[in-house]
Amino acid sequence: MNIPWCGGLNPPMGDAEYMSAFRSVVMPIATDFQPDIILVSCGFDAANGHPAPLGGYRVTPACFGWMTQQLMSVSNGKVSTSKTLVFAGNINYQSLCFYVKPQVVLALEGGYDLPAICDSAQECVKALLGEPVTPIPEEELLRTPSPAAVETLIRTISIQTPHWPCIKRYMTLVTCSAVEAASASSVEGQILLRDRVESETVSAMASLSMHHARRSSVGGCSSQDDSETTASINASSKSPIRCSSEINPGVESRSACRRDSEEPMDQDDEGTK
Repeated sequence: MNIPWCGGLNPPMGDAEYMSAFRSVVMPIATDFQPDIILVSCGFDAANGHPAPLGGYRVTPACFGWMTQQLMSVSNGKVSTSKTLVFAGNINYQSLCFYVKPQVVLALEGGYDLPAICDSAQECVKALLGEPVTPIPEEELLRTPSPAAVETLIRTISIQTPHWPCIKRYMTLVTCSAVEAASASSVEGQILLRDRVESETVSAMASLSMHHARRSSVGGCSSQDDSETTASINASSKSPIRCSSEINPGVESRSACRRDSEEPMDQDDEGTK
C-alpha cells in the first residue's frame, strides 16, 4: 500500500496531511490486518527544517511522536488470558482477558538536518517508552489537508478499497481537520460535517476524473486502455499507485498513434488490390 504525495511543495505537506493519511488509510488498514509486529523505516526527511532539495515538508516532531503512538495502539486481535490474585477473605483466582499489542520497531534511516532528526527521534522514543509526547500545534489540529493531499488520499482509497474494504467508510474524513474528525464520532458532529465533507469529496473526485480525462485526451489513449490500466493497478495492493502511463505518458501515446497510422495504410492497400 502506497500513498504517493503529489503537488510538490505548493503547498508543502505538514501535520494536517499526515494525520489525515493515518486516520483514513494507514490506521484502518493496520487495524484490519492485525499485525504481530510493525517495522517502521523511520526517516525524518519530511521533518520541518529540511530545505526544499532535501525534503521541504513541514512535519513537526510532535506529529512523529503522535504517529508512533498511533502504531502502538494497534491491536493484533489476539486475546491473552492471565491469572491474578484477588484477596477477599479467601484467595481466589480471576481470569483477565486483554488484547495483545504488536511489537513496534523503529529503524532510523533518513534525515539530513541534525536538529530535526534529534527532536523527531526524541518524540518517537518518548512514545515508545509510554511517556507523554509534545502536543501537535493547535494550528495544525485546526487546519484541513491541502487539495493535493485530499486528491491523493481519495485516489488511494478508491484503488485500495477492493483489497481493504474497511477504508471505504473513512473517505468522509479525508477533508476534515483533526478537530473535525474527532468531533465526527458524535452524532452532532456527523450532522455538522456531513454536508461539507460530501461536497468537498465530490469536488475532489470530479477534479481527479477531469485530470484523468485530460491526460487521456492529450496522450491519445482510449477508454479501453484506461480501464485496463485501472484494472492492472487494482490487481496488486503492493504495487505503487502511480501507473506506468503517469511515469512516462508518451510511451503508450506513441504506440497508439503508430497503430492508428498503420491501420489506414493497410486498408488502402487492400482496396487497391
